[in-house]
Amino acid sequence: GRIRVTYLDFFSPKCRIKNLTTLDLSKNSLVRLNPKLAGLINLKSLNLERNKIPAGSLMPIVKLSKLQNLSVGGNLLGKHIVVTEANASSDPFPPELPSSLKQLKVNDNFLSNVPRPILS
Repeated sequence: GRIRVTYLDFFSPKCRIKNLTTLDLSKNSLVRLNPKLAGLINLKSLNLERNKIPAGSLMPIVKLSKLQNLSVGGNLLGKHIVVTEANASSDPFPPELPSSLKQLKVNDNFLSNVPRPILS
């Protein structure tokens, strides 16, 4: 018969996906990124579109040194939120983006200007 997967922990020791190059997590109602996402060191393309990711939640992507395409359209980036976590930030993006990044999609967010890391 068919097995229905309702939850998969990509970051458990049993799940060996270190060589993964493309990850599509779009349309999943994500509100934050697991810090262990930074361990997917071969990731070249990451689609996070149409989730509920707020400002300050993109820090795990900083360590993805091979990331070329990042899609974060349709999230809550730039929307005013109350920061409650000690390590959280109200900035929509981390202070630095991976230098390997070639394509960045930020459409349909709450940005009122171009975030500094995009211009630097």
